[in-house]
Amino acid sequence: GGAAAAWSSPGAPSVVQAPNVVQVPNETVGLVIGKSGQTIKQIESESGARIQISKECPPGSNMRAITLSGPPGSVEMAKFMVLSKVNEDKGAVAGAGQQAQSWMWGPGLPFLSR
Repeated sequence: GGAAAAWSSPGAPSVVQAPNVVQVPNETVGLVIGKSGQTIKQIESESGARIQISKECPPGSNMRAITLSGPPGSVEMAKFMVLSKVNEDKGAVAGAGQQAQSWMWGPGLPFLSR
């Protein structure tokens, strides 16, 4: 449902999608990348999305930003696959799917813009 927001922003080129960012706990990033980058390469090839992981956390945070780009369908699939990896690690969080999602990625990263 994020497409509506992209259309409403004035002056934004309609072709360019707003960047999709997933926040992942720093200790879980290794799982998403995988051994020698195998997992992330697999997610990229299966979803068709391009994935970029920030090298460090913002000050005062233990969350790393993972930026997904590509066609909306590919981005959604990649986002799902990344979050599945995170949930595998969390274990207990997997049951509370909705809660975990809103905690990990929200519209526009409100805590950075303040």
